[in-house]
Amino acid sequence: MAMAGQKGLPMTLFEEIQPVSGAQKHFCVGMAGVAVSANVVWLAVAAAAGGSGWSRAWLSFLLASLLVLAICILSTLGLRLKIRVGDSLLRVQVWPLPPAKKIPTEQIRSARQRTVKPLREFGGWGIRARRGHLLYSLGGNDAVTVEYLHRGKDRQLTITTERGDELVAALSP
Repeated sequence: MAMAGQKGLPMTLFEEIQPVSGAQKHFCVGMAGVAVSANVVWLAVAAAAGGSGWSRAWLSFLLASLLVLAICILSTLGLRLKIRVGDSLLRVQVWPLPPAKKIPTEQIRSARQRTVKPLREFGGWGIRARRGHLLYSLGGNDAVTVEYLHRGKDRQLTITTERGDELVAALSP
C-alpha cells in the first residue's frame, strides 16, 4: 500500500495500528481479578489479626488495587502497536510508551512471515527482549521477523501483525 505523498511529505509504504487483542483484554481482566482477590484475602487476615497492621494492610490494598486498575485501563484502552515503513525506515512503537524502535531499511537483511508464540518464546506480550531478538506484540500469533544489522551484529525483531504479507513486501527491496 504505497502512498505517494505530496511534495515534501513523507512516503509511507506500510502503516498499521493495532489495538490490544481481545484475548489480552480478557487475560488482563482475569489477572486484575486475581490480584484484587488476593488483596481482599490479605486485608481480611490483617483485620482479623488487628493491631497496627490493619492500617498498613488497608493502604497496601488501596495502592495495589489502584495499580492493577491503572494497568488494566492502560492496556485495554490506551496501548496500540504502531508499525510504519517509509522514508527508508522501519518504525515500531507500543504507543504511548517511548521510545520507538527505528531500523534503517538499508540495515535490513531479510523479512519473513512466521507464527510466534509470545508467551512461550518470549515470556509474554509487549516489548520483550531475548539475546539479540526483540518482540513487539499486543496479541496474536501472526508475525513478521526482520533480520537486520545493528552496530556490526546480527539482530532480529519480531512484530505481530495482521498484514504480514504487506509488511514483508514493504520491507523487500
